[in-house]
Amino acid sequence: MTPNNVECSEVGMNDVEESTNSSNVDRISLSVYFVHLHGHKTVLEQRLKQRKGHFMSPGLLESQLNTLEALTDGEEGFVVDIEKSPVDIVSEIKKNLGVAV
Repeated sequence: MTPNNVECSEVGMNDVEESTNSSNVDRISLSVYFVHLHGHKTVLEQRLKQRKGHFMSPGLLESQLNTLEALTDGEEGFVVDIEKSPVDIVSEIKKNLGVAV
């Protein structure tokens, strides 16, 4: 089977459960690995302000952080520190997922 990537920015388990339990999704074997990007709000604000033409404005950050849920013991995933450069973040994610860097 060829691995496929599905990317989303769900902030709570209710969102994830709704996305993965949709009646429109064919019943397939699905493995979900969460990548929790963690860091200071100021870093997120700075990066959001640098984006051009992105749908999420910096004004939405506070509400997103308020609903963000940390990984629980039963969830497959890992935490990545956002203090690193975006290139280093991607490299760490690939390494943790066993993808060639």
